[in-house]
Amino acid sequence: MWASTQGGLSELDTRTNTWVSYQRDEKTGRGEILVTHADGSKERIATETSVAHTYILNTDFQGDDIWVATAQGLSHGMRAVHKEQGK
Repeated sequence: MWASTQGGLSELDTRTNTWVSYQRDEKTGRGEILVTHADGSKERIATETSVAHTYILNTDFQGDDIWVATAQGLSHGMRAVHKEQGK
């Protein structure tokens, strides 16, 4: 499940009950991924790329491509394929 919010783009991984939120640091323009695990612990991962703005208006998918409409323009990315270890 994906959610478009005023604070970024979020995805709920229902297999692990983990929220993954993609945000933008407006000062640096770099991205940040905030992972909230089922036990409540949080992990922050810095990224070089980011959505155009944290205010997400809508999202659309074409295969593994994701299109994100933001308050400052359109962003494009590729969904990562999550594979279980050993498979």
